[in-house]
Amino acid sequence: MKVQKMALLGVLTAGAIVIAILESFIPSIGIPGVKLGLANIVILVILYELGIVEAIIVNLLRVIVVGLVRGTFLGMGFLMSLTGAVLSLTIMILFYLLIKKFSIIGVSVIGRFSSMDLSLPGSSLPGCSKVPRYSLTSSAVRSET
Repeated sequence: MKVQKMALLGVLTAGAIVIAILESFIPSIGIPGVKLGLANIVILVILYELGIVEAIIVNLLRVIVVGLVRGTFLGMGFLMSLTGAVLSLTIMILFYLLIKKFSIIGVSVIGRFSSMDLSLPGSSLPGCSKVPRYSLTSSAVRSET
Protein backbone atom coordinates (compact mmCIF):
# COMPACT_ATOMS: atom_id res chain seq x y z
CA MET A 1 0.00 0.00 0.00
CA LYS A 2 1.32 3.39 -0.92
CA VAL A 3 2.13 5.83 1.83
CA GLN A 4 -0.20 8.44 0.35
CA LYS A 5 -3.11 6.00 0.26
CA MET A 6 -2.41 4.93 3.85
CA ALA A 7 -2.31 8.56 4.99
CA LEU A 8 -5.56 9.30 3.15
CA LEU A 9 -7.23 6.29 4.78
CA GLY A 10 -6.04 7.50 8.19
CA VAL A 11 -7.50 10.95 7.62
CA LEU A 12 -10.79 9.52 6.31
CA THR A 13 -11.00 7.09 9.24
CA ALA A 14 -10.44 9.94 11.70
CA GLY A 15 -13.08 11.99 9.90
CA ALA A 16 -15.62 9.15 10.07
CA ILE A 17 -14.89 8.70 13.79
CA VAL A 18 -15.26 12.41 14.56
CA ILE A 19 -18.49 12.66 12.57
CA ALA A 20 -19.91 9.58 14.33
CA ILE A 21 -19.00 10.94 17.77
CA LEU A 22 -20.47 14.37 17.00
CA GLU A 23 -23.58 12.71 15.61
CA SER A 24 -24.06 10.85 18.88
CA PHE A 25 -24.74 14.20 20.58
CA ILE A 26 -27.67 14.94 18.24
CA PRO A 27 -30.85 13.79 19.99
CA SER A 28 -32.98 11.17 18.28
CA ILE A 29 -36.16 12.48 16.78
CA GLY A 30 -39.03 10.02 17.00
CA ILE A 31 -37.49 6.56 17.25
CA PRO A 32 -34.97 6.06 20.09
CA GLY A 33 -31.53 5.04 18.91
CA VAL A 34 -32.02 5.99 15.26
CA LYS A 35 -29.22 8.23 13.98
CA LEU A 36 -28.78 10.12 10.75
CA GLY A 37 -25.80 8.02 9.66
CA LEU A 38 -23.62 10.96 8.64
CA ALA A 39 -20.42 8.91 9.03
CA ASN A 40 -21.62 6.72 6.16
CA ILE A 41 -20.85 9.61 3.82
CA VAL A 42 -17.16 8.97 4.43
CA ILE A 43 -17.66 5.22 3.99
CA LEU A 44 -19.39 5.80 0.64
CA VAL A 45 -16.56 8.03 -0.57
CA ILE A 46 -14.06 5.34 0.37
CA LEU A 47 -16.17 2.65 -1.32
CA TYR A 48 -16.37 4.58 -4.59
CA GLU A 49 -12.87 6.06 -4.63
CA LEU A 50 -10.58 3.58 -2.85
CA GLY A 51 -12.31 0.21 -2.90
CA ILE A 52 -14.36 -2.35 -1.05
CA VAL A 53 -11.68 -3.69 1.30
CA GLU A 54 -10.77 -0.21 2.47
CA ALA A 55 -14.44 0.65 3.08
CA ILE A 56 -14.89 -2.49 5.18
CA ILE A 57 -11.77 -1.78 7.26
CA VAL A 58 -12.68 1.86 7.90
CA ASN A 59 -16.28 0.96 8.73
CA LEU A 60 -15.22 -1.62 11.32
CA LEU A 61 -12.56 0.68 12.80
CA ARG A 62 -15.11 3.49 13.07
CA VAL A 63 -17.61 1.35 14.96
CA ILE A 64 -14.97 -0.08 17.31
CA VAL A 65 -13.26 3.23 18.09
CA VAL A 66 -16.55 5.08 18.62
CA GLY A 67 -17.68 2.26 20.93
CA LEU A 68 -14.46 2.55 22.92
CA VAL A 69 -14.56 6.35 23.12
CA ARG A 70 -18.22 6.50 24.14
CA GLY A 71 -17.85 3.64 26.63
CA THR A 72 -20.39 1.41 24.91
CA PHE A 73 -17.95 -1.21 23.61
CA LEU A 74 -19.62 -4.65 23.62
CA GLY A 75 -22.81 -3.11 25.04
CA MET A 76 -26.24 -3.07 23.47
CA GLY A 77 -25.66 0.17 21.54
CA PHE A 78 -22.36 -1.11 20.20
CA LEU A 79 -23.86 -4.39 19.03
CA MET A 80 -26.73 -2.63 17.29
CA SER A 81 -24.30 -0.22 15.67
CA LEU A 82 -22.00 -3.03 14.57
CA THR A 83 -24.75 -5.16 13.04
CA GLY A 84 -26.30 -2.14 11.33
CA ALA A 85 -22.95 -0.96 9.96
CA VAL A 86 -21.83 -4.37 8.68
CA LEU A 87 -25.13 -5.35 7.12
CA SER A 88 -25.74 -1.89 5.68
CA LEU A 89 -22.30 -1.83 4.09
CA THR A 90 -22.92 -5.31 2.69
CA ILE A 91 -26.12 -4.11 1.01
CA MET A 92 -24.37 -0.98 -0.29
CA ILE A 93 -21.56 -3.09 -1.74
CA LEU A 94 -24.07 -5.42 -3.43
CA PHE A 95 -25.90 -2.50 -5.02
CA TYR A 96 -22.59 -0.85 -5.95
CA LEU A 97 -21.30 -4.02 -7.66
CA LEU A 98 -24.38 -5.72 -9.05
CA ILE A 99 -26.77 -2.95 -9.93
CA LYS A 100 -24.85 -0.26 -11.77
CA LYS A 101 -27.96 1.87 -12.39
CA PHE A 102 -27.82 3.35 -8.87
CA SER A 103 -25.86 6.53 -8.28
CA ILE A 104 -23.91 7.18 -5.10
CA ILE A 105 -27.00 8.93 -3.73
CA GLY A 106 -29.18 5.90 -4.47
CA VAL A 107 -26.68 3.56 -2.80
CA SER A 108 -26.55 5.94 0.18
CA VAL A 109 -30.34 5.95 0.58
CA ILE A 110 -30.52 2.16 0.28
CA GLY A 111 -27.73 1.83 2.85
CA ARG A 112 -29.51 4.19 5.24
CA PHE A 113 -32.84 2.40 5.11
CA SER A 114 -31.23 -1.03 5.31
CA SER A 115 -29.25 0.13 8.33
CA MET A 116 -32.46 1.09 10.09
CA ASP A 117 -34.00 -2.34 9.51
CA LEU A 118 -30.86 -4.45 9.77
CA SER A 119 -29.59 -3.16 13.11
CA LEU A 120 -32.50 -5.01 14.71
CA PRO A 121 -30.63 -8.36 14.95
CA GLY A 122 -28.20 -6.64 17.34
CA SER A 123 -31.06 -5.78 19.67
CA SER A 124 -32.11 -9.41 19.92
CA LEU A 125 -28.81 -10.51 21.45
CA PRO A 126 -28.69 -11.57 25.13
CA GLY A 127 -29.05 -8.61 27.47
CA CYS A 128 -30.87 -6.51 24.89
CA SER A 129 -34.38 -7.86 25.37
CA LYS A 130 -35.88 -4.73 26.96
CA VAL A 131 -35.20 -2.53 23.93
CA PRO A 132 -38.15 -1.49 21.79
CA ARG A 133 -37.55 -2.74 18.26
CA TYR A 134 -38.57 -0.64 15.30
CA SER A 135 -38.66 -1.58 11.68
CA LEU A 136 -39.59 0.09 8.43
CA THR A 137 -41.80 -2.84 7.64
CA SER A 138 -43.68 -2.97 10.94
CA SER A 139 -44.59 -0.85 13.91
CA ALA A 140 -42.85 -1.08 17.26
CA VAL A 141 -42.38 -4.63 18.43
CA ARG A 142 -41.62 -5.06 22.12
CA SER A 143 -40.01 -8.06 23.68
CA GLU A 144 -41.91 -9.18 26.73
CA THR A 145 -39.16 -11.37 28.23
